[in-house]
Amino acid sequence: MPRPAPHRDDTRSQTIRQAARTLFLRQGFAATTLDQVAAEASVSKATIYTRYRQKEELLQGVLDDFLRDWAAPPSGSPAAATIGDLRTGLQVLAEQAAAQLMRPEGLALVRMLIAEMNTQPELGELFVRTVPGPLLERVGALLASAQAAGLVRPAEPELAARAFVGPLMSFVMLGGLLAREPHPPTPQQLAAMVDLCLHGLLHFPAFHPAQEEPS
Repeated sequence: MPRPAPHRDDTRSQTIRQAARTLFLRQGFAATTLDQVAAEASVSKATIYTRYRQKEELLQGVLDDFLRDWAAPPSGSPAAATIGDLRTGLQVLAEQAAAQLMRPEGLALVRMLIAEMNTQPELGELFVRTVPGPLLERVGALLASAQAAGLVRPAEPELAARAFVGPLMSFVMLGGLLAREPHPPTPQQLAAMVDLCLHGLLHFPAFHPAQEEPS
């Protein structure tokens, strides 16, 4: 898939993305044409092409709009100077991500992406890049800063981030995507998840398969 065009924040671009979101949720990605988006937004097709080279870029913009509150780049993530900082940072990230992804519109967008991945394989890449990808980056950056400060045992930041994001996404899957009515995790559940993650990073020694005794 071509690299997405820069995000556009002018009023007309926002109107185009709102129209696209309405159509994507109403009839799906594959069934939506740029002609339909232009009609819904009351703009010309040429106006869309000056901002988005293809429909996938428009979908990227729709997802960026929805997730921009928490999917910030790692450079915007605070560093962890204490265990308290690390726990608070992980808790905030978990609560922000759960709040956004468990919203009915967020679940509808993710369902739409998953439903069309078989016929539109590029949507799988878009889903990973837009939904779990930014969260993995932010969690990984926070854990890397904790390692640099000597707060947690050495571990591969990306794998440690996956160990944190995996349980979080299970809440989205079981309590959202597969549920008749969304059941967002409570702050207490997310706090317990954070503590379980920290328990592993703080107390268990690193696992080295080469050091195992032969059976």
